[in-house]
Amino acid sequence: MAVRIPARRAPAQIPEITVKNPGKGLNTLISDNLINDAEASDLNNIQFVESGCISKSSGIQAVGTGLVANPHGLGTFYPTGLTKRLLTVDGTSLKYLNGSVWTAISGVSFTADKEVTFTQCNDALYIWNGSQAGAKLDSALTLTRPTTTISASFAIWYNGFQIASGVSTQPNRLYISDGSTPDPSDFTNNDPTGTGKYSIYNGTTHPGSSEWLGTGANYIDIAAGDGDKITGLAKFQGIIIIFKERSIYQMTLNSDTGLPTITNISSGTGCVSHKSIDNVENDIFYLSRKGYYVLGNEPNYNTAVRTNELSSRVNPIIQTINMGESSNAASIFSDFKFYTSFATGGNSYNNQTLIYDRRYLGWTKVDYMKANSWAEFIDSTGAKHLYFADDNSAQVYEVVDGYYSIDGDAMTSYWTSKAFDANNFDYYKRWLDVTILFRQISGSVTVTFYADNNAEVKATSISSDTDVSGSMGTVAIGSPIFGGTGTTSSTSATNNVPYRFKINTKSRTLKIKISNSNNNQNFVVLGFVIAYVPYNRQSWPS
Repeated sequence: MAVRIPARRAPAQIPEITVKNPGKGLNTLISDNLINDAEASDLNNIQFVESGCISKSSGIQAVGTGLVANPHGLGTFYPTGLTKRLLTVDGTSLKYLNGSVWTAISGVSFTADKEVTFTQCNDALYIWNGSQAGAKLDSALTLTRPTTTISASFAIWYNGFQIASGVSTQPNRLYISDGSTPDPSDFTNNDPTGTGKYSIYNGTTHPGSSEWLGTGANYIDIAAGDGDKITGLAKFQGIIIIFKERSIYQMTLNSDTGLPTITNISSGTGCVSHKSIDNVENDIFYLSRKGYYVLGNEPNYNTAVRTNELSSRVNPIIQTINMGESSNAASIFSDFKFYTSFATGGNSYNNQTLIYDRRYLGWTKVDYMKANSWAEFIDSTGAKHLYFADDNSAQVYEVVDGYYSIDGDAMTSYWTSKAFDANNFDYYKRWLDVTILFRQISGSVTVTFYADNNAEVKATSISSDTDVSGSMGTVAIGSPIFGGTGTTSSTSATNNVPYRFKINTKSRTLKIKISNSNNNQNFVVLGFVIAYVPYNRQSWPS
């Protein structure tokens, strides 16, 4: 009699949540249950590398000696065929980095503790602080204060004209240099016939400089009397963008007559800081009272300019900005990243930096870049450097890739995932294990798991010198328990190593935190897999 053998059943497939390249950035706007799987509910001193992997952020190193006060402003000077210079204002002195020493340039003194901006025009560098007439540094490092400049706060160089604004007594006024010479330092119009190209804009109103000797000035008022002062200038695809605090205008200059044409772009948003503005590829990023915005062309309409919010996912951080200090916010775009620093809470200096990565369209934040200004500098060898002037110490720092230290001190970095609920927030699950794929571990990493209400379930340390330490149930795939050789891992041997962490806990949610607080150590996380088994819907606390 034939015996019927039952068919062997395939083992039940254990559900998994797989996340690769978790570099979508910080999202503090919505619940940690509802953010994208690749976003972070919290992070600090983290950057995204490769295809969107998690890593510690680049560290900083002090640059030069000889500063005695907090540096104000940071500028670069590239005179044709001569030595390139990095400059700042230290107290009342303009200084340049001479090898490893900040060296003063005599000839002009500056009002201490004033925010400073720099504009290069026609092989000369102009220094503006809103308190004194603009100073001029020529290619021979001769520093003067021309009698034809104004006491502007900022300026740009555009088609042979230096255009300046931020004169305290004329908050709606743009001053335009004499383009017929051309002399970027000459904002006067002394044409006695009144037939000069700017004669219709002549004025006798004193532009605020005690050194002023002209009888008139080349200027134009932008919506004078609207109670909204000019706060910044930028260049965008052949036009000038004029930012006020609550509105934006664009201006073009006629190539034959030099006469300007003004058009309103937006009456719904403006900019609070000239130093927060930078060109980001084909757009302009800037800080408004509503957050960070992007200005660019309307899709399919190259002549239409539009604005959109950029910082919605980090809006809770934006809401902490000290608006009384927001005019000092400073930004730069360098190597695909938009760095921006500002003061939060009751701080009077820029204590927080956010970084928006254009490659991954995500935000991150760092707490050790306290910048009042930024500069990208290309040295004589062609190497590019990113510097910032510290807003709370007498120091300029360089951001250094591959260096994970705060000028020799330890950097605390962490990345915290969303609260995973397997798309069922009302079901309990048995979280079995989590497998994390590391590209690299240099030093050690602490991995912490949290259940509902951020209750800590488990904390484990792994390192580049030992496979596992700190708790039971954590193994590297390839170790003896999985049939491997058991070879101790090292910094050079930790590429693409998965570690499995046994969780075995019941909760609705599970959150992962990866951290390191040691000096000049790093980790790179490629992704992770969470294995779980859902309970019956009736499994619920009474």
